[in-house]
Amino acid sequence: MCKLDPEELRRKAEECARNANLANNDCDKAAWLKLAEDWERLARAQELRAASSGDACDGFLG
Repeated sequence: MCKLDPEELRRKAEECARNANLANNDCDKAAWLKLAEDWERLARAQELRAASSGDACDGFLG
C-alpha cells in the first residue's frame, strides 16, 4: 500500500508556506517556500502517476 497521499503532501506544502510567512529572515523564508514548492510538485507527480498507471507508488518505492 502506498503512503504518498497527494492530499497529505499538499498539507505539508501548506504548512511550509505558513512557516515561510513566519520566517524571521529572507533566507529562511526562501527555504520554506522551496520546501512548499517541492511538496506541491511531489503531490502533482503522485496524482499523474496514479492516473496514468492506476498505482500511486510507481516510480517512488522501487
